[in-house]
Amino acid sequence: MSRTLVDPDPRTEGETASVHLAVAARLRAMLLQDAERDLDAALDRFRRGEVSADALTARARALRWPV
Repeated sequence: MSRTLVDPDPRTEGETASVHLAVAARLRAMLLQDAERDLDAALDRFRRGEVSADALTARARALRWPV
């Protein structure tokens, strides 16, 4: 029986899955870095009196990342 492009090669399925996991982990790390920078900027604005504690708390809750 010949293989088609649709049939996964069992020898590379594990490699493909590990590549997908590595890409997903890197993407998550990048998103977390962006969220931390955003929260740091909001905290700086709070310290300067530009935003209220309630606004800062709301921003922190909006950036919470499920684990």
